[in-house]
Amino acid sequence: MHRPYLIYMRPYRSTLAELSKIPGVEILVLGITYDNSKSKTLVYSLQPQKKKHVDEFSKVLNKEDAGKVKILMKSRSSLTFVIEKDSCDFYEYTLGSGNFVIFPYLIRNGVRKFYLISEEDPKVITEKLAKRGDILRFQNSFIYEAINNSYRLILQADIFSKLTPLQREVISRAVIRGYFDWPRKFSLTDLAKELGVSKATLAEHIRRSEAKILSSLVGLEWKNARYENTSS
Repeated sequence: MHRPYLIYMRPYRSTLAELSKIPGVEILVLGITYDNSKSKTLVYSLQPQKKKHVDEFSKVLNKEDAGKVKILMKSRSSLTFVIEKDSCDFYEYTLGSGNFVIFPYLIRNGVRKFYLISEEDPKVITEKLAKRGDILRFQNSFIYEAINNSYRLILQADIFSKLTPLQREVISRAVIRGYFDWPRKFSLTDLAKELGVSKATLAEHIRRSEAKILSSLVGLEWKNARYENTSS
């Protein structure tokens, strides 16, 4: 019987994991395929903004052992590309043994978070994965959790691609600190001091970020419908 597992794993060797350690970078693995004994990984990445981090990103991605890289789409905030390698131990096990990996999955701060659906005994899975990286977390899960997580990652990537790096930082810090909680745990003044900006500047960044996020969630079709209703 196939059972889903949530796994956090720090790979021993992984170009994508190394990239994800760079400040401002998050990796979404969108899919994987094998072609003529080569693995091809489709990747979406948030781009770093500081020059030293951009240079580091380029250096890691162009390392000799990183594989052949083909850029599909590039913007100021994101990069979509394919990495082609002769082999990949992780995928040879996870996808070559009758298992299923739910895509997309996230790599952040050098840690791969993914859902694996397998018929194998959990002990066998962990033993095989341990040959490819440190298992930080391994737990039973549910199919609906894996699907919901996949949907959330796609939605988050779409939203984050519309925010500037500073807006992503502001919103992330505001959520973590409890600015959006009720009652509010962290004031605008406190948040402005922590980020080193004025209250007016911070308020404007939050307002613009909220507008972008809500526009992504509501969708342009709803805006059009509202316009059509009010103009008829």
